[in-house]
Parts: sequence; C-alpha cells; structure tokens
Amino acid sequence: MNRNVLVTGAGRGVGRACALAFAAAGDRVACIARTKSEIEAVADACRRAGAPSAIAIAADVTNPADVARAVDAAKREHGTAGVLCHAAGGAHTSRLDATDDAAFARMLSLNLTSAFYMSRAVLPGMRAARLGRIIYIGSTASRRGFRYCSAYAAAKHGLLGMARSLAIEVASEGITANLVAPGFLDADSTRAAAAQVASRTGKPVDAILESYKSFSPQNRMYSPEEVASTVLYLAGDSASGVNGQCLLIDGGETTA
Repeated sequence: MNRNVLVTGAGRGVGRACALAFAAAGDRVACIARTKSEIEAVADACRRAGAPSAIAIAADVTNPADVARAVDAAKREHGTAGVLCHAAGGAHTSRLDATDDAAFARMLSLNLTSAFYMSRAVLPGMRAARLGRIIYIGSTASRRGFRYCSAYAAAKHGLLGMARSLAIEVASEGITANLVAPGFLDADSTRAAAAQVASRTGKPVDAILESYKSFSPQNRMYSPEEVASTVLYLAGDSASGVNGQCLLIDGGETTA
C-alpha cells in the first residue's frame, strides 16, 4: 500500500501482529517499543513479510522527549507518517483501595498519556498532508468495567474519549481517529494478568483463563491477528468515512 506507518508496542502481542500486517500489505513500518532486541526481530520479520523498509526504534512512549525522537527518526527514514497504530499499553489488576498512587499513575501513563504524546507528535505532518489515520488499541475495558481493573479501565475509557474528541477536531482535514477494542486476548499479556489474579486469589491460572473465555458469548479469546486485520481496515481508503468509532472484537460481549 506504500504507506508510512508507525506502530508502538510493536515488540509483542497486538503491536507485533499489526506491524507484520502492515508489512505484508507493502507498507514501510517503523517499529517502536522499549526493548531494542524485540523490535529489531520484529523489523526483520517485517522485511521478510514484504515491507519495502522496516526500522526498529527503541523508545519509551511515556516520555515525550523519546516520542519526539522516535517520530523524527521515522520521518528521516520513511517520510511523514500517514498511519499511527498505537498499541503500547499495559494492565494492572488489584482492588481500587489496594491500588497505590504509583500503580494508578503508571496505568494512565502507559495507556493514555502515551497515546496523547504520540498523537500530538504525528498530527502536524498529517495535517500538512491532509491525510492520516490514527488508530488506538483499546479494550472492552474502554466500554465496561471489570473487577480488579479500575485503574486500567479508567485509562482505557479515557483513550476512547480522546479518540472521539480528536476525530471531531480533524474530521475536515483528511484524518480519522478510531479505537479497536478487543476482548480478552490469547496472548502472553493475558496470561500474565491471570497470574497476577491467581497470586491474589489462590485460584489456578488455568481456571482464571477459562473464566476470561466465558465473558464472550463465543466462549473464546481473540487473537492478535484478528485485531490487526481490523486495524488494517481502518488504515485503508475504504474506511475513510469511519471516524470516532470504537470497533469491538468481543463476540458480542458488550452488546447488552
């Protein structure tokens, strides 16, 4: 497709799947994450998947200086970003009254403030080009609450609010902003969250993972590749009229 794409959180999970999907579509991909070895491996996989160019940029997207440096590096290599896929984030599980200040601040920083920094950095170039796609990876926690997830849900709800507001701001400038909200993912991050819950409740990890499946009417979890295919759609010309939306991949979990 010949687009210049930035993918944050590209080292693993949904971010990695999105980077590879853009690569297979023929886009130039800048893979951004904190762990250099992970994103170098992903960038290499992107080149093998068909990307005309793929680069790895080690950066902490909760740090505005790092964000500016990463966006500038991608621009020098590929030109102005046409697509931002913001998949960086993280979860925390605990009761609200057991969540300390640092944990709450970390959830906001990882899941919301980082998206603000990245969006602010790419918007001038998109506005100048009068073309751009900003796609955030949210969660069903962007739309509903979960026990032991107050901090995470607060951040993901905020991310959806930011997407909807930004969408209105840029609607007349050839730019769209949307959010993709998967249910529980069949991914390492979900297993890590289940292990946290198990350590607090004494329940077996496998039983917790089975309970996660039960949230979906389809009684399953969702793959990073399913999320990536929806992201690819939102980045395409056929989705130019889709703006300010939350596209759910949850088997009907949030229909009620």
